[in-house]
Amino acid sequence: MTKVAIPESHIGIPAGAISQAYVRLRGAQQPDISVHHAHTDIARVTLTWGRILFTFFNTQAAQGVLEAFGAARQALAGLPDNLAPRDQQPYDGPAIGVDWTRRPPYAVTRREALTPDKRRTIRWVEVYMRPVTFQIVDLAAYRSAVEVLQLAHKTAAAVCLDGDQHRFDPTDASYRPTR
Repeated sequence: MTKVAIPESHIGIPAGAISQAYVRLRGAQQPDISVHHAHTDIARVTLTWGRILFTFFNTQAAQGVLEAFGAARQALAGLPDNLAPRDQQPYDGPAIGVDWTRRPPYAVTRREALTPDKRRTIRWVEVYMRPVTFQIVDLAAYRSAVEVLQLAHKTAAAVCLDGDQHRFDPTDASYRPTR
């Protein structure tokens, strides 16, 4: 077996990347937040949220993700209040990890489709933040997702070096985005 040198231009560049993943949020969400290396230049906040692992490397990123969910508020009309989560096995569905290094661009879209028997229309809201699109199917999922992300943002503002710059909650009525 021979070793092949990796060209310097390929060091640090992954051989493959997931360009898009979908996460469906239904019902109340249960978070777990951890802080690593607080008040240093390598501080990070990890948010374990069901089968999702987010790592926020700065407050700007946490604020941007929360801002995207806040923007979805206007599109929620017509969603049911609470769809009970399906019973899932521990390994049902994908698990996803996203490292947020900066504020993501986002878009919010209202979606609907007929059921296969064409008797009902199902509505949901999609929050697109490349590399992940969240499909919000009920109001309980939205409310708890915003609470989870507010907690992550507040934590990041307390422990990351850019906390003072990005401490304002984008879901607050008085929030004005920076340009």
